[in-house]
Amino acid sequence: MKPDISVMICTNVYDDYVDKALKSIETQTHENIEILVVANGMSDFNFQKLKERAIDRRIVLLHTPIAGVAFSRNLALHHCKAPLIAVMDADDISHPNRLAEQYRFMRENTHVVVCGSGYDTIDERDNVISTTQLPLDDRHIRRQLPWKNPICPPATVYRTTHIREIGGYAGNGAEDYDLWLRVAQNTAWHFQNLEIPLISYRIPIVSKARRSRKVYTHVATTQFQHFISSWNPKWIMATGATLLKKYVRSERD
Repeated sequence: MKPDISVMICTNVYDDYVDKALKSIETQTHENIEILVVANGMSDFNFQKLKERAIDRRIVLLHTPIAGVAFSRNLALHHCKAPLIAVMDADDISHPNRLAEQYRFMRENTHVVVCGSGYDTIDERDNVISTTQLPLDDRHIRRQLPWKNPICPPATVYRTTHIREIGGYAGNGAEDYDLWLRVAQNTAWHFQNLEIPLISYRIPIVSKARRSRKVYTHVATTQFQHFISSWNPKWIMATGATLLKKYVRSERD
């Protein structure tokens, strides 16, 4: 039977975090799914451990020596069979009802192309640190897009055909933000965040990566490209704001 949702997980290691991430998807209340695991740049030893772990028949392993998130997600996007794709980071945990809630919403709201949610932040021991709510409707999400990413990437479900139509992922380090900006160019394609938290986001790992100077540079580059294509002055202001953050907030190269 054709799956309702393809879940993509990209990783270059196999560890306890990956095991927990997989377990959280395997035990979803919505069961008609496929789980695409892209092992990108993973050692043979780690890949063998992952193969031994992948006993769920819904798991499809894709092994590539090419590292990088954008390439890996495009590889999963190429192979997925479902009309909806759920993104999942290899160190996060999806709540048991995540896919059921997002599948129901996407079936009932065909104008929505990207559906995210609120999220819990957790530490390395899975303790909840805080809960974050994001802007809910398309208008408020689009209003924040020039200044920040108002959609949590590993909490998203999106329509396969639409993302393939715009060429999938591009860039390096800001591939999710770049994708949202290209989706936003079509005003008939709507965004939505569900208010209920549907994932646990492992903040100690993520927060360091998000404060990287390289990431700020990639975000600024994406914003400037959007300015060139639209000539809307808000994007040049957004580029300047991101570059300022790069020098004020960044913690590492």
